[in-house]
Amino acid sequence: MNLLGRVTRATSEPGRSRGRLSVRGLLAQVMAVSVLGLTSVVALAVPASAHDTLANYRTRLTAVTPAVPGLRVTASPDGSFIRVRNTSASPVVVEGYEHEPYLKVSSQGVWQNTLSPATYLNQELTIGEVPANADAKATPVWKKISAKPVAQFHDHRIHWMGNGRPAVVDKDPASPHLIKRWTVPMSVGTTAIAVQGTLRWQPGNPLFRYLGYGFVLVGLGGAVLVGVALWRRQRRLTRVEPSERTAVPEHV
Repeated sequence: MNLLGRVTRATSEPGRSRGRLSVRGLLAQVMAVSVLGLTSVVALAVPASAHDTLANYRTRLTAVTPAVPGLRVTASPDGSFIRVRNTSASPVVVEGYEHEPYLKVSSQGVWQNTLSPATYLNQELTIGEVPANADAKATPVWKKISAKPVAQFHDHRIHWMGNGRPAVVDKDPASPHLIKRWTVPMSVGTTAIAVQGTLRWQPGNPLFRYLGYGFVLVGLGGAVLVGVALWRRQRRLTRVEPSERTAVPEHV
């Protein structure tokens, strides 16, 4: 084989091989990105299309009676927590589900009654496990859990705890409903405080559900089109390669 033949073969074959590998690598990368993008679209679209989510339940704090200077109580709209801030001269005691002392909030910090069943029931949004030594009637055993005058905690009284929908929602899920009025009792010394609010059902917007389906279809269609286009390009390159080979005699 002469020098020209060796150079031609050495430069043409690796080039074609690299071309095939680069196209195939590009195809694999684009398909991977397309699948990832489609998965993300589906993840975003499913909550938007779901008819019954936590966002359908709206918690609203309506009153703190009587008003106490330095005491501020708020509740998250989704019912996931209550926040109590107390900068007054007297500690505020939050009652548990059996009217036992549960939390003590003062300007010096926050204490938790380790014997209150609410201490363990409120560890999760569902129902926490209560140890055998918890006793709502026992003398409180206080444990300091924060040096700040703010306590934020889950409270099952302010959100929906049922396994399914409320009966009124089952009958007419497309309409808003008042599910219940709730109260979280507290006290300052001998003064009883009622933190009151409402839990309502707010139906989802059907437009968001249809938009979610639309995003899924667009994402799927885009991934398919990109895959088909790259597959056709690979096929064309594969058919052209043999004709591009230049026959060079190995001997002059």
